[in-house]
Amino acid sequence: MNVAVIGLGKLGLATAAWLTEKRNVVWGYDINKELVERVDNGACPYPEPGLPELLKQRLHSSLHLGKTFFEATKEAEVVFIIVPTPSGADDRFVNDYVLQALEEMTFTIADRVARGLHTTIVVVSTVMPGSCCGEFIPLLEQRTGLSSNTRPGWSLVYSPEFIALGSVIHDLEHAPLYLIGADDSDAARLVMHAYGTPSLDRVSLASHVNAELAKLCLNVGVTFKMTFANIVGMLCEETPGADVDQVLDVVGMDPRVGSKYLRSAGVGFGGPCFPRDVRAIVALMADASLLPQADSLLPQADVNGLLLKRLRVKLEGKKVAVLGMTYKPGTPVTEESFGVELLQRDSSFTTWWDPAKPEWIEGERASETMADTPYNACEGVDAIVITTNDPAWAMLDWAKIAAIAPNATVVDCWRVLRGRDLHGLKYTPCGIGPITAPAGGNEVGK
Repeated sequence: MNVAVIGLGKLGLATAAWLTEKRNVVWGYDINKELVERVDNGACPYPEPGLPELLKQRLHSSLHLGKTFFEATKEAEVVFIIVPTPSGADDRFVNDYVLQALEEMTFTIADRVARGLHTTIVVVSTVMPGSCCGEFIPLLEQRTGLSSNTRPGWSLVYSPEFIALGSVIHDLEHAPLYLIGADDSDAARLVMHAYGTPSLDRVSLASHVNAELAKLCLNVGVTFKMTFANIVGMLCEETPGADVDQVLDVVGMDPRVGSKYLRSAGVGFGGPCFPRDVRAIVALMADASLLPQADSLLPQADVNGLLLKRLRVKLEGKKVAVLGMTYKPGTPVTEESFGVELLQRDSSFTTWWDPAKPEWIEGERASETMADTPYNACEGVDAIVITTNDPAWAMLDWAKIAAIAPNATVVDCWRVLRGRDLHGLKYTPCGIGPITAPAGGNEVGK
């Protein structure tokens, strides 16, 4: 099938490459001409596992880059729009880039209709509920003079992706569900075909507005589990002998709860999706006059703030090194990460290091405090805070760190060093209650 992908950012380019694996011929387009030229010359702009290999295999064979929007879309049966929908001042998602892409699509639709061809447009970007029926479809109907689902003409589908940066291609291939919001069964089937016709038990068909709302609610539901796990972690820290991992292992064994995402980190959730989706749901509740109930129903932001406050109390008056500045391992993205929160808010913060080579971080302190190695970051500090669940931390030479920071306490938010020999360093794993006798090496509790 001929498909097009509009928007070649971190998600868009990976999606375009993955779609070639489903026997599609894919044309990509982005308004960033420099980005398009780099990719067309063989560069991979994002450190996404599997993407460099797919680009090397597919570029100029089943993956092509258009110099113009029209060139990329003129032969496409399905056009995926994967452009930013940034949060506005009111925490609602702004659809300007989607609307711009749809405006451009009207020229493609006119050309294809003249040739007797139908086009299915798939909005992948996360949008506010009501966007498809309230903004996108009316715009297309007005600009094309054709009603939705007229053949030949156009159909609109909403199909957001459930992925995480750092594992996009894996997550697309092994998605727990493919959500397709449509009012046209033929268009829905065509999108399923573009996805490689996944088994029906992994496909959820819904109306536009139900798919829009489901995308937000699913992500916010995941943050409920994360927040609950962190609440349990704080309770365990205040309970002598308690161990959050054992407690949550028991809770997660019950299928009514499940174990996925039920992991206490001692740090709040971050990244480009979860925090803003929570804020968008709160904005929706305000629109529906459901506040102040939202304040009690959605405690995630308050718990994130409480976790940061508790950690800052532990670090008060100390020279600190933070290991982990991205919001998760395997990606350079730092958006709303716990490490960045510490950098921007804690005056005792001194140095940091991250193996993922983080993207630009706002503020001068980021460059001033960045170390070139983890050992330079840790030298002479009083506390070492591990903020990401990265196996790289267990591979460090802790004997060397103990020699250059002999008085340091290791605050392990994810407990990745439990049972490791830290060569005399004090060890404080988050989520573990006070311990009267050391257990598992250097573990000392609070």
